[in-house]
Amino acid sequence: MFSLFLGSCLTVSREQGRMVRQFAKSTENFSVFPLKIGSELACIREGRGIYYANSLTDPLLHLGELDAIFKERMNDDRLPGRVGVAFKVLDRYADGLLQLTSDAPFTARSRCMVRFGSEMDTLVGKYNQVSEGHHLPAGIGTAFAAIVAEGTNHFLAGRQYQLLRRYVIGADTLVSSVCAEMLSWLSSETLRQLIQNEETGIHESFRFFFTKRSQPTIECDRDYLDLMKRVENLNSLRLQTMSAVRDLAVVHRKLAEALSGKRTLQETIEQLTTFYSEMEHLRNLFDTLKHPKYN
Repeated sequence: MFSLFLGSCLTVSREQGRMVRQFAKSTENFSVFPLKIGSELACIREGRGIYYANSLTDPLLHLGELDAIFKERMNDDRLPGRVGVAFKVLDRYADGLLQLTSDAPFTARSRCMVRFGSEMDTLVGKYNQVSEGHHLPAGIGTAFAAIVAEGTNHFLAGRQYQLLRRYVIGADTLVSSVCAEMLSWLSSETLRQLIQNEETGIHESFRFFFTKRSQPTIECDRDYLDLMKRVENLNSLRLQTMSAVRDLAVVHRKLAEALSGKRTLQETIEQLTTFYSEMEHLRNLFDTLKHPKYN
């Protein structure tokens, strides 16, 4: 069960509170990274699939291939069941940190924060239902609601961060478990093979198109090189996302240690600054992903 650390009297400084908020902002919507990996993979498959479809001279076969591309496109950018839930859990956790460190009046946010606790427990329960043998720590949402209920007067009187400290330290096991699930998917043979299959598929689709339907043109050559470059970039993004997930788990552990007094503030700030730069770089890389002209 998620620990509340109710017995501690150690408070958290404003500077530490700002560190937690910056961490939350850096990891906010982290699930966009794997979603974009899936979406880019689907776009690449669509691009080379159109060339393969246009190599089929029979109208019915041609349309059939396009229909198959469309159906696959509707599903390809979705994450596998428990993996998608794991990323959502991390997103919601970051949301909770942002709410706890917000400058808005606490009373104006309390109802929203209680609803957040319920949603978090639902997500963790959903993950544990579909996971085989590996369960996330339960009760984080209940703990959050208890913190909110206890914290109203604390937040109104002096902005003490003791409650935030308990939440971060108690959630470290959850964050570690979620990151392990993310790494398992990102490093899986299934995902590596999917990316490898697209590289092979581009070769085959264009070869078939040039053989059956058309001689190479400058436009076709550019499309081929563009798709091949996107496959190469996609694998690089996968590896960099894996690195970010590993660092996220490590940084959260060090943040929890700083809040518990086991690590100095200056030491933690230096490590967090490096992580923030890594996250900003990763977001910029994903922002450069383009969509093909036929999307």
